[in-house]
Amino acid sequence: MSYFTTPASTLVFAMEILFNIIDMLFILRLYNRGYGKANISNRKHYLLAALVIVVVTCFARAILAPFRPAAWPPITVLFSFPFLICYPKNRQKKILYSIILLTVSWAWLFAYDLLTSPLEFKNIWVITSGVHCGFWGLLELVRKIDKGEKYNIPHSLWLLLTAISMASMITLGMTWYYVTQRDNPYLLTIELPMMLVFLFTNISLFAFFDRFSTLMRTEQENILLEQQLQLQNKHYEELEAVRDQIHTSQHNMKNYLQTASQLAARQECNEELIEFLRTASGEINKVEQVVSTGNPCLDSILNIKISEFHHENIKLDTIIHIPPNLNLSFEQVVGILGNLMDNAKEACQNLKYEERWVRINISYTKHTLFIRLENSAQEIKLWKNGLPISTKKEAGLHGLGLKNVRKIIAEIGTMNIESTSNSFVVRIALFDL
Repeated sequence: MSYFTTPASTLVFAMEILFNIIDMLFILRLYNRGYGKANISNRKHYLLAALVIVVVTCFARAILAPFRPAAWPPITVLFSFPFLICYPKNRQKKILYSIILLTVSWAWLFAYDLLTSPLEFKNIWVITSGVHCGFWGLLELVRKIDKGEKYNIPHSLWLLLTAISMASMITLGMTWYYVTQRDNPYLLTIELPMMLVFLFTNISLFAFFDRFSTLMRTEQENILLEQQLQLQNKHYEELEAVRDQIHTSQHNMKNYLQTASQLAARQECNEELIEFLRTASGEINKVEQVVSTGNPCLDSILNIKISEFHHENIKLDTIIHIPPNLNLSFEQVVGILGNLMDNAKEACQNLKYEERWVRINISYTKHTLFIRLENSAQEIKLWKNGLPISTKKEAGLHGLGLKNVRKIIAEIGTMNIESTSNSFVVRIALFDL
């Protein structure tokens, strides 16, 4: 067939351009899922990709024989690689995914060619549409598999996965050469099952990498959670020690002032000094103990946090009815109440003074401790695995508070989180206390 001499050939060429552009759009869609949002606008991104593909297709049409197609998925994959610079840095994932994607596109083209070339009656529209539609389906399957994890896996494991894909590509090349050199290239023997095995293997590599990347993220989060818990415990232990020291000093100072007042009373004209000492003694005797439940650890954390709320001009309402000596460890109290109240304070700090409020309700019924903490907050739009996603820079280092709470509660109770247009509510039930 000579191109551009008949309307049919012109339409076929236009179809090749269209299919190549759609191939590229599907590939970029996969990149958006795997690597994150590109650092240029979508409009510029897609227009530039379409322009590149049009130029590549025209060049391929000019150098290839008329009966050779100018729309090959592996070629589109190759020319999509320069666009990787537009995505966030993740060298390990980009290298592995590029090799796997190229291998998958080539294996699919080879398998499709083995299936359709022996057919006696072939329609170029159907054949071309089939190869591209099948490729789009594979890209969508990979996009569903990929959860968008950004964490690197161990280097030795990455080398193994890369070597598997590279070996598949080399074997593909050797098989392609063998098939094209034999007398009957399209004799369906073992090549077709081999191509299907290569497809399955390389698509599985996407899943393996994503799974291992998830495990690395989980391991890193667990390390950060443990470090945060240790730092919190140390912080509250130091605060508790300081409070004890202040109570001791208050007690001693009270005795000193009372003694000074008695000594001053023995002298004449010391009425003003006596009154001053009595007033000072009375003020020191007023120890700030807003909450006293008979649970020292819980009382300590609540009083420390309530003091911080007052300092931040946060209106606080508390309803606490619990028996003394509950079976809660210091680490559990710090991990649950400490984190919840820290999150509430931080949410309120982003609001105007008159909009800041926190309500704490803690009750105990039938060996179950119920905790309800509600605070004013902006509505949360982004969630992942039932928890809010931090919008701060280095989000991976933030948002650990609720993860710590959930980790502790998973062993002894349940937790429910709710976000409304102007508040954030956490409900917790701790059993068998």
